[in-house]
Amino acid sequence: RRYKVALLKEQYPISYPASDGKSRKGIAVDILKKLEYYSGIRFEIEYVDDYAQGLQLQENGEVDILGGNIVSKQDINNVSEVLSNTNNGKRKEYIAEFYDMEMAFIGRKGTQMDNALKGAVPPYMNKCIAELQVMYPKYEFVIYDSDDKCLEAILNKQVDAAVQSDLKINELTIYDKYKELQNLKFVQGNYSAAFTICTEEPVLVNIMNKTLN
Repeated sequence: RRYKVALLKEQYPISYPASDGKSRKGIAVDILKKLEYYSGIRFEIEYVDDYAQGLQLQENGEVDILGGNIVSKQDINNVSEVLSNTNNGKRKEYIAEFYDMEMAFIGRKGTQMDNALKGAVPPYMNKCIAELQVMYPKYEFVIYDSDDKCLEAILNKQVDAAVQSDLKINELTIYDKYKELQNLKFVQGNYSAAFTICTEEPVLVNIMNKTLN
């Protein structure tokens, strides 16, 4: 059987355009190739513009797996069954971790992180909002539609910082408009990039768990 997977077009280092401008690179892309090689399962990747589009495709049953979710290891171990709120109520999700992530606050140079701040969070981190709020009670966290929207909010002074992969700043340094941004501090906690599987096929979940771990 062939499973359909939704990945974001630009989510460094999970999935992003290769230098040739045609193919795609990233940790999730490499992991899916590994899964195909070791398990015999075939994946068809659909690249989406934003997380909301991928989530909608999954809710509609048009894709089986959504890649690039960021989850907290405090709540989820390897492959776990969780309940998620959707437009249609609650549903079962299986979370398959595939890459440990260091998350950082990115903001304008000179921003003092000890103050009460407003922080932008990308939608693929929605499972981490409650934990972030507990760890940083003085901060107000707001979900923006994409990584780019988070960074634009910093530049427009709508927020003070954004939660991103600590590797994100390496990608941003090539753009002049982001030259005033930097990693301000690492986010507390342990995080993983993960696939969200909405299926009642335990064989798929079991195979992904064994291959990824």
